[in-house]
Amino acid sequence: MAAAVYHQQLWPNDQTLDAATVSKLMRNSTMLIVIPALVIFHRRWDRPHDGSDADPVAFPYFILAFLGLSIFRTIGDAWFGSSSSPMTGELWSAFLTFAHQASLFGFSMAMSALATTVSLAELKALGIRGFAVGAIATWTMLGVALLWLN
Repeated sequence: MAAAVYHQQLWPNDQTLDAATVSKLMRNSTMLIVIPALVIFHRRWDRPHDGSDADPVAFPYFILAFLGLSIFRTIGDAWFGSSSSPMTGELWSAFLTFAHQASLFGFSMAMSALATTVSLAELKALGIRGFAVGAIATWTMLGVALLWLN
């Protein structure tokens, strides 16, 4: 998603962001099944055999938030997106624009927070192999991008 947003900012084209969004939503929709199933399987098969209580794996409540927001968007699009009242349609459109901008801002903040947790000492401890893999991947992606432009 981050690469698609950056691509859209450089070359105004909604197709890249649309494809990335659909891809991400498909991946996220599989999380609705896979993550709760993993929690259930872990609870069922990873119980201690000595009778002691182990810490159970907590249910991932963000799944419920994702499901709730998905339902909210679907109902909102159905009721307000095709509303006969122009005012209602304009308000829904303005809300979606705001939500989109808030989402981009939140994603940027999350990536920034992730970047600030990188420790140079930890990177050094990984050795040259990790650096080499990152450098090769970066240069490969740059090469593919430059070839794509020509």
